[in-house]
Amino acid sequence: MIKTCRLNYYGKDRDNPKDMKPLFESRMASVGVSMEDISINGPTYGTETHFGNWCIVPVLNNEAAQKIAALPDFELDYFQGILEPCDIEAFQVGDKVRINGINDFAMAYRYEGKVYAKTVDSITILKKGSRSKGWTFKPWDDVTIEKI
Repeated sequence: MIKTCRLNYYGKDRDNPKDMKPLFESRMASVGVSMEDISINGPTYGTETHFGNWCIVPVLNNEAAQKIAALPDFELDYFQGILEPCDIEAFQVGDKVRINGINDFAMAYRYEGKVYAKTVDSITILKKGSRSKGWTFKPWDDVTIEKI
């Protein structure tokens, strides 16, 4: 699982959006961190590190990101995980699992279920107590799955 988060800037000098990228780069350089240290290069726009509205999303939740967050006016939030193929390989059909994620409204969710089917590039989980409702996840989906 790739652990990710969002890096926000809450400083008072947020007047001009054109100042955002140079400001981030200069502050990162002041603690010896570059974009390569926190970047993710996924297959879609949502899984590639990019600049947002005075934030950078998604960034690796690692020591480099923690250094930047320690600076005044910076903060990490929106912690989540990205599913990798090796995560799917770790499960067997019949395993009881817990699914954790964040929906499109930035609200955390947690569900429980059972692994129903598994292929090389997907895993299907039935919702606890259901015979037909569930989820299918693929690598690079924003979700964490753990055995319970």
